Amino acid sequence: MTESFTLQEAIADNMIGLVNAADGIDRRCFAEFLEAAARRQAERLTAKNAANTAETRKVSNGYPAQRYLDLSIPARVQ
Repeated sequence: MTESFTLQEAIADNMIGLVNAADGIDRRCFAEFLEAAARRQAERLTAKNAANTAETRKVSNGYPAQRYLDLSIPARVQ
């Protein structure tokens, strides 16, 4: 089973808190880390959406360019 957490739920989760404590990470630093990661992801999505919008406006041979489905697999962070 896969669970998804909001930022607030992840920060408040007791099990995540125990793991962070074992790793020497306090709750405030963990919250800042998650918020920064969420901002970076939102910025990337905004840039990608802007690029896709620009691509659909291009004209090739008199016809609007088609949008292509992005099937790339993002690199895993280790």
